[in-house]
Amino acid sequence: MVIRSKTLRLVILTSTVLITIIIAIQLIWLQKVYMYEEKQFNINVSKSIRGLYTDMELVNDASDNVQKKIDNPNPDTYIFKIDCTPNLDSLWLNLKAEFTDFDVYTDCKAGIYSTEQNKYIEEQYIDLPDAYHPSDKQNSLPVVKKDYSYILLFFPHRGQYIIKQMMFWIASSGLLLLVLIGFGASIFYLYRQKFFNETQRDFVNNFTHEFKTPLAVIKIAAEVLQQNN
Repeated sequence: MVIRSKTLRLVILTSTVLITIIIAIQLIWLQKVYMYEEKQFNINVSKSIRGLYTDMELVNDASDNVQKKIDNPNPDTYIFKIDCTPNLDSLWLNLKAEFTDFDVYTDCKAGIYSTEQNKYIEEQYIDLPDAYHPSDKQNSLPVVKKDYSYILLFFPHRGQYIIKQMMFWIASSGLLLLVLIGFGASIFYLYRQKFFNETQRDFVNNFTHEFKTPLAVIKIAAEVLQQNN
């Protein structure tokens, strides 16, 4: 019985360690998937901006890649250089088309910043059919100090969009976690039942032993009293 209990405890301890390791691996894997989706988002936005440079005359020399400056001051913000103010209707239509072509399906607040006037001279909210639809569209655009005019793209819900792209992986990880929790609960339940069964068996054995002792004494005494001598 003692050997069986030790074996069961060893099995429970091993299972607990394995479940902990699997959960840790799942969390690390989800973090890597998030980093990959974040990197892919940055690549797609950069490709969209490059496509916009190709579609429109935003800089003086379109063949000079040095003039096509793209900065990413923070994960939600992209700015790229312009030398002249483009046609606004064409700009917003082309920008939305480039986002669609390169799978950037999240809402964006765009603005044209002029160094001469030291302010945003035009702002536009760009929504897409499959985008994360916000309840607050009036996000103020951050001002980034540069020595040239630029167009700023601000993605207020970039994090939610990336998580939305990961829903399949999050759901599969959650399902695996539920299976592991169920497995751990089953092992705990079996161990508890075994503990109760052993306690009940020990009680019955002790009770039987204590009950047999006086009965044996009474039996011997009765046999002695039945003898004629």
